[in-house]
Amino acid sequence: MKVFRVLALLISTLLLTFSISLASSIYPPYLNGDTNLKLIDGHMGTGYYYDSTSVVNMLYNPPYYQIAVNVAVVPDAHKGNTAISRVIPLRFYYNIDKPEILLLNNNTGYPITYLHPDQPLSISRVRLPAAEKAFYQIYNLRFFDSFSNEFYWR
Repeated sequence: MKVFRVLALLISTLLLTFSISLASSIYPPYLNGDTNLKLIDGHMGTGYYYDSTSVVNMLYNPPYYQIAVNVAVVPDAHKGNTAISRVIPLRFYYNIDKPEILLLNNNTGYPITYLHPDQPLSISRVRLPAAEKAFYQIYNLRFFDSFSNEFYWR
């Protein structure tokens, strides 16, 4: 059972890393060449760009942290479109001791769902890369360390 769990975690991590790598080859790595708007995911023609200027450190109380960030949504980014159709505000709660990341409701602060690299992409897509990038941007630490070096350094 433990071997199956480790294997499932490894496969999920590889798939998530592969999807980021594949997305970066189809979609522009930066929106309009702006290095503050970094590609974190691409799916079905839509590019999701992490806004590094929007990051807010809401709670610093080790081992607990809370960070908010915006993600810009660009439909047809794979065809060269650069118009942002909407902005998704995201708020994350981190516990390094467990380790776990919770997606929080922006208005109430209540938990919506857990985020973890072994979850299906339907749950973690966009959210987990944004959470991981925000934590790295503020603390220069990789939370789950589930992405390529390029993802963190870009």
